[in-house]
Amino acid sequence: MSDQQKQTEVSPVVQQALGKLNVRMTDLMEQINIVIKVLAEENMELRAKLDGTQS
Repeated sequence: MSDQQKQTEVSPVVQQALGKLNVRMTDLMEQINIVIKVLAEENMELRAKLDGTQS
């Protein structure tokens, strides 16, 4: 049997739950990217301030 023949049907309830999970995971990844960008920007500002105080 091929993989396609072995697939079982997924109920609409499970499909809806997976859809919601996918949306939430996408939102979470977008938020993580925003936080990383902000942290990187703050890190650069702090490094510049540190370099200014050391020279």
